[in-house]
Amino acid sequence: MDKNLNEAIGGRVRAYRESLGKSREAFAEQIDLSPQFLAEAENGKKGLSAESIYKICSSSDMSADYLVMG
Repeated sequence: MDKNLNEAIGGRVRAYRESLGKSREAFAEQIDLSPQFLAEAENGKKGLSAESIYKICSSSDMSADYLVMG
């Protein structure tokens, strides 16, 4: 995945998490991902797999369309 795309998606995840007022640890637990992986994804260092995108969207009110396309 393109680094800029990873950064954009990660930024949307972070903004959404912060809008909920949740810590990274609390949100990671809610979406069933490790806090370290979530941090790396939010910082654009790791790309999200389809499974991770599914976990984020099915465990929250974020749409996959918004997450990927903005």
